[in-house]
Amino acid sequence: MFVIFRAGTGKTSTLIQYARKWSEQNFLYLAFNRTIANQASQVFPANVTCKTIHSLAFAEVGRHYKQKLNPGSLTSYMVSSVLSNRQGQSPFIRGKTIVQTLTAFFASADATITMEHAPIWCKNNRGQNVLVEECEKHVS
Repeated sequence: MFVIFRAGTGKTSTLIQYARKWSEQNFLYLAFNRTIANQASQVFPANVTCKTIHSLAFAEVGRHYKQKLNPGSLTSYMVSSVLSNRQGQSPFIRGKTIVQTLTAFFASADATITMEHAPIWCKNNRGQNVLVEECEKHVS
């Protein structure tokens, strides 16, 4: 069963009663955020599993890409340590730019990294990056 109704229409109350009536069946309740899923798990009977949509998808697919989807493990210091030093530019700032760009890309649905993923503070008034050279824009 798949149910979509507006707020206050009695979805939760109806589903609680339905799950109690069919207690030998297992049900899955999907919420949009963790807070709602946690609240639902407090009111639904034990035969209802409450999860977020994201946690359901991650359990099936995302776990295979856990490290790839976690740019948080990449630090500005780690990136700056492998960059060549350029006159007048801090390797740490360049590393921070790269990490923030990758973080924005990984959080997007885009298939490729574009200039839109670069942090706003590293663009000039024409929307062009000023801290990244053309050769650094390509990942090999």
